[in-house]
Amino acid sequence: MNYLVHSFIAILIRVSGNTLVCDEQTEIQELWSDEFDTLDFELAKCAFEATHKVIFIEPADDDESEEYLQLSIEDYVEKCVNPAEQKDPLFITERFLLFQEALEDALDSEDEDFDR
Repeated sequence: MNYLVHSFIAILIRVSGNTLVCDEQTEIQELWSDEFDTLDFELAKCAFEATHKVIFIEPADDDESEEYLQLSIEDYVEKCVNPAEQKDPLFITERFLLFQEALEDALDSEDEDFDR
């Protein structure tokens, strides 16, 4: 799993425009800043999934999601990545559609904040 952890860190850093400083023990919640937000994290996850043809298994409820934010990057990858190779020909399409949903949610949220 170490290879996957280092790969995910490299992708996180690249998505941040090479500004993010993190390592295996950095907690997921410590990644957030003005320069790196949840949308960047979703993009990094999609890029990781497409690169390795693996899938992140996300928590089902919000309470568990909060616990996941306290995991180190290493623990997050080890706990959430299903290392079985995805062979569905629409796998990457589905991953990027999930990112599209996250982007639309972020844009809607910005619109709501602007309207206030």
